[in-house]
Amino acid sequence: MKTGARIVGLMGLALIGVLPQACEKMESASAPHAEVFVSGVTYDQAVAKAGVEKRILIVDSMADWCGPCKMMDREVWPDAEVVSWVKANAVAFQFDVDKSPELARQFKIDAMPTVMVMYEGKEIGRHVGFMPAPELLGWLKSVTPG
Repeated sequence: MKTGARIVGLMGLALIGVLPQACEKMESASAPHAEVFVSGVTYDQAVAKAGVEKRILIVDSMADWCGPCKMMDREVWPDAEVVSWVKANAVAFQFDVDKSPELARQFKIDAMPTVMVMYEGKEIGRHVGFMPAPELLGWLKSVTPG
């Protein structure tokens, strides 16, 4: 009986390790939020772009394994009003804290998602945790200068 229980326990551990990875691959197969974020650029390039365009820089720090981050990617960043406002007022840059640990250290990221608003090289706003689209828009408008 102990051997049988041990085998069942090991099978359960194997499933625990495999299922989240399978679900994660399914969820990351498409990037519905990509329209709002600049792609193929470094953080420094995003900063330069925001500076040249005289816009705020929105920095979204996230992680592939973060549930609230995935919710933001599915429900908030692709929202038509969010996309429209960001395109009119900002440059948006997203980074994965596990793939860019030096950037995570630079911004002192302790939890994800963390959304920061930068203007002229200075952080002018920071919010940690999930925000529905209307709340995100209200917050962005409240911290944006002018």
